[in-house]
Amino acid sequence: MTDPFSAPTPFLQALAAKTSTPGGGSAAALVGALSAALSSMAGQFTLGKKKFAEVEGTVKTLTERSLRLMDEFQIYMRQDAEAFQEVMLAYQDKGPDQKVRFQNALKRATEAPLAILRSSVEAMQIAAKMVVICNPNLRTDAGATGVFGLAAARVASWNVKINLVEFEDKTLKNKMFQEVEQQIQEAIRLEEQIRKHIEQSFVGAIHESPA
Repeated sequence: MTDPFSAPTPFLQALAAKTSTPGGGSAAALVGALSAALSSMAGQFTLGKKKFAEVEGTVKTLTERSLRLMDEFQIYMRQDAEAFQEVMLAYQDKGPDQKVRFQNALKRATEAPLAILRSSVEAMQIAAKMVVICNPNLRTDAGATGVFGLAAARVASWNVKINLVEFEDKTLKNKMFQEVEQQIQEAIRLEEQIRKHIEQSFVGAIHESPA
């Protein structure tokens, strides 16, 4: 069996190196993938157990979507790095169409972080449901999706915004900015909801008097 702890090493080494890519955007996508994977884990430990039979269908749907999100996030890891490279090349271009090329590159460079942001919010929506119905032993694993999801969403929102700074299409700029603000507010709300559910589940046990 392959050692699962060795898998991220090449990416982490590349991330730590003195190179422009991969950077924060790809790292955000990785964190998003982790958030989706943890919801899947919680689902896997819930499926097939008689005591959770009533929620079997819902858990199965959430688990399957989490796995698809995990794969999508991994695609965004590469797309974000490639888009940034395209922006850098367009910025350095000395040709007569440099301005147009740069604007087009900026627009494409918003697509990956915006996708990361949207998918992070979706992963958190899944987690908000999963923490309530999953095997209680996996509640904190599902809850971790809220923390990781918000982190991924926050970084992705910054990466969209930094590209919007030099957008010349003001209509598109305003539209995308508004979506980013709406998405990040939803991410904040979901993280708080998930966190409160997790922490409330500890209250009774932690504050019980010793026997």
